[in-house]
Amino acid sequence: MTTPNPFNSEDQNSVPAPDAPSFPQASTPGYDQANAAPGAQQPVYGQPAYGQPAFGQGAYATPPKQWIVALLLAFFVGYLGVHNFYLGYTTKGVIQLILSLTFFGLLITGIWAFVEFIMIIMRYGAYGCDAQGRPLE
Repeated sequence: MTTPNPFNSEDQNSVPAPDAPSFPQASTPGYDQANAAPGAQQPVYGQPAYGQPAFGQGAYATPPKQWIVALLLAFFVGYLGVHNFYLGYTTKGVIQLILSLTFFGLLITGIWAFVEFIMIIMRYGAYGCDAQGRPLE
């Protein structure tokens, strides 16, 4: 008895072809899902990159925050944490706002706001830029 050779072309004719898959995507290769029009060909290459900005362009559509506005907010209503909300530091702003509701917390936030006012003047640390890392103008 001889064993069939899988590389022999004569034996290949006797092997039945596999059945087509039962899911519809393989049975209709020309189906365009975007327009739901059968027979339309989808482009394989050159698709848009999901609206990503090109290299070297700014990633933010909003203008940068103003240094003088942050400085004035810290001086006049800094004890409420408004300057932190303006710069995008929401957690600090919420903490200052909640602390300012009590008399003892008002003293703490007053000192805190004065220190942050000086830090904004000097553009020291995180107060030289906003929460997204853009420098203040």
